[in-house]
Amino acid sequence: MKRPRSHEIDEQAQRCFQRALPLGWIVRTHDPDYGSDFEVEIVENEEVTGLTFLVQLKGTASLRSIRHDTAVSFALETKHLVYYVDRVRRPVLLVVVDVEEEMAYWVFLQGYALSCLKGKRWRDQATVAIHLPKKNLLERTDDLKVAVEAADKHMAALWPASVADALRAEKERLESLDPRIVVKPSATDQGVHYHLEAKESFKAQFRFIGESSLMRRKLEELFDLGKEVTFERGQVQVMGSPLLERAFAEITKMQHAVETPVTVYVLTVDAGGAELTRLEPIHGNLTGGRREQRFRGSLPESPLLIEVAAWFDEVGGRDRLSGKGWIGLEMRRWAGQRVSKLAHFDQICTFAETIRDGATIMVRCYSRGNQLFSTAMSPGSSDWFTQCLTHLSVLRQARHIVPIVGADPKLPDKLTGEHITDIAQLYSLLTDGIYRTSGQGLSARVTMGGKGVRSLESHARELQVKGRAEFDFLGTKVPVEPVEFTLTHARLGSDLDALRIAADDANLDDIDVHWVGTEHSELVAKALPRCSVGAVRE
Repeated sequence: MKRPRSHEIDEQAQRCFQRALPLGWIVRTHDPDYGSDFEVEIVENEEVTGLTFLVQLKGTASLRSIRHDTAVSFALETKHLVYYVDRVRRPVLLVVVDVEEEMAYWVFLQGYALSCLKGKRWRDQATVAIHLPKKNLLERTDDLKVAVEAADKHMAALWPASVADALRAEKERLESLDPRIVVKPSATDQGVHYHLEAKESFKAQFRFIGESSLMRRKLEELFDLGKEVTFERGQVQVMGSPLLERAFAEITKMQHAVETPVTVYVLTVDAGGAELTRLEPIHGNLTGGRREQRFRGSLPESPLLIEVAAWFDEVGGRDRLSGKGWIGLEMRRWAGQRVSKLAHFDQICTFAETIRDGATIMVRCYSRGNQLFSTAMSPGSSDWFTQCLTHLSVLRQARHIVPIVGADPKLPDKLTGEHITDIAQLYSLLTDGIYRTSGQGLSARVTMGGKGVRSLESHARELQVKGRAEFDFLGTKVPVEPVEFTLTHARLGSDLDALRIAADDANLDDIDVHWVGTEHSELVAKALPRCSVGAVRE
C-alpha cells in the first residue's frame, strides 16, 4: 500500500518543530485536534514559568516567498482564524514548516488578524493568506520567548478581568472589522451598549424581517420617534459593513437617533407676554427621530430640571416644529453644597416666586442662533410646587443665618421637619428677636427651691423662665442666650406629692420641676438685651 505524501509532510513538519524547540520546554500534543495541534509551556533554568502558547502546525513542500523574499505566505482556513480571534483566550502561533528546506516560521495569529487584516473582509473568504516574516525562525527561541510574553499580555488585554479593560478590548476588536466606524461601548446593569459613529459616509443596507404590521410599528418608533426598539435575534440583517453584519446578527435592541445641539432658554412672562425672569441658558442635544425629538437638561449642580418633547406638524403643506415640556425641582441635587453657595439659588428662587404669583413658564429652543420652537410649560402638581416653595423659603432663611452665626453647613440629602422648624425658629429669633410655637408636645424644666415647690398647685398656669436656646442648624449646634421663655397654660408634669417630699429633704436646695403644655399652650421665646450667639459647635 502506498503511503500518502501528505502524511510524510506532516511527520517531517512535526520532527522539525520538535527539534527547533529547547529540550526542556514542555510540549503537549492535542489529540484529537480541536483547532490547535500542540500546547507549549516555556521552561527557564529548569523552572516551569507557566507561560504557555498554542500551536497550529502546518507543513508544506512548496512555500511561496513574498515581499522581496522577506516573508512567506500560507493559506489558512478562515474558520480556524475566526475561532482563534473570537473564542480562544491564549496566544495561538501558526507554525509553517518548509519540509524541503527544514525551516520553521511562526506568526502570532490573533495579533496578526487585528492589525494586518484590519478593515479587510477576510471573514467572507474561504481561506486567508497569512504572511509569516522569515526573521521569525522557530529555532530562535530567545526571540520566540520575548514574542510569546508580548502575545500573552496582548491576550490579557483582549480578554481582561476589569470592565474598563474589557470595553477597550471590545472596541479594538470591533473597530478592526470596519475602520470606517468608531465604536463606543459602555456597560450598565442591563448589559453592554454600543454607540456607533461613522468616520465617513458609506452605504449599508438594512433588512427587517417579521410580521408586516408589527415591523411597521417598530420602524416608526425607530426612525420617526428615535426610540429604543427591541427586536428578536435575526430580525435585523445588514449588508455593506463587516462590523454591522456581525453586530446586528446578535442584536436585541436598536436606536436610531439624530442629535441636534441646542440652547434652551427658560423664562417667565406675565399675562401680557412681558418677560419677568430668565434663567441661565441650558445647553444640550435635541435627540430623536425624523418626526419627534426630545431634550433633557438642567442648570449645572442645581435642582432645576427641564424635559421637552418636540415634534413636526404638517401645517399648510409644510412641516412645523412644535413642542411641549415639563419643569421640576429636585432639591437633593443641592445636597453636599454649602448653604451660602447653593448653585443658581437666587435665580431659581425669583423664578419660582413669579410662578407662584401667576406667571407663565415659557421655553424657547434655539439651534445655531435660530429659534426652533417656543412653548409654555407646567411646573407640575400644585402640592409638589407648594412644597418646593416652602423649601426655597427655608433655604433663604438659612442663607441669612450663615453670616450671623459664622457657620456655613452643607445641605443634607433631605430637609426634615426638624431641620425646617429649627431654621425657622432660629431665623425669627435672630432677625425679629422672638419666635412663637404652639400645640401639644411643648415642655419646660425649671429648677425651684423648696419653698417654691411647697406652694405649687396642679392647675394650669403661665410659666416664665430665663435661659439659653439651642438650635440644630443643619448639623451645627447654635446656642443663643439670654432668652426669656414664656409657656402659657402650662400644667405640672412632675408628681406633686413626690416634689413636696423632696422639698422636705433638708439636703435638696434645688429641685428639678417638669412642666408640659396643653392644646391651648403657646411657647414664646424672646431675646433679651445683649443677647448673643454662643460658640458654634459642629
